[in-house]
Amino acid sequence: MNIDQILGIVAFGVSGLAAGLCAWRLGSGRASWSLIAFLNLAICLELATTNRFELSAWLKEAWAADLSRDERRSFQAEVIAWSGSVFAILFVIWLWRLRTLALRLAAVASVGGLVLVGLEVVSLHSIDAVLYTRRTGLLVIVWAWGGSGAITTLAALGALIRNLERDDRG
Repeated sequence: MNIDQILGIVAFGVSGLAAGLCAWRLGSGRASWSLIAFLNLAICLELATTNRFELSAWLKEAWAADLSRDERRSFQAEVIAWSGSVFAILFVIWLWRLRTLALRLAAVASVGGLVLVGLEVVSLHSIDAVLYTRRTGLLVIVWAWGGSGAITTLAALGALIRNLERDDRG
């Protein structure tokens, strides 16, 4: 395990626990906070096990048997476009139903983390070249993981604090 992997595990682990705390303590948005907690903890587990690289290798091998390199790129782009479109529509519907800013921020950040894992699985060379570039000692993807985890954690903590303030007043 390297520092990049450890930082990602910490970012998504902490954000998953913070969202889980919201699911437990808050009456409003319990199902959404539970889903956000699940997403973040699933990403945390994935970063610890690194199964996404095995899945990516399996997909490349399966596609390589039937498709040339150019055909494979075209097919990957089509898969990303179609699945991304369906995913985006479902996400926008879910996001539209969320009632608080904290939930919306946490949802966007968490789904962003999920998209990063998906991009690693599909593994397009031009995207990988950006994600695996080092900036100030860390991979770009690690900065993105950290941002996703931080936004989710801060949104969850904000929701908890707001709930405590309401309890104190009333």
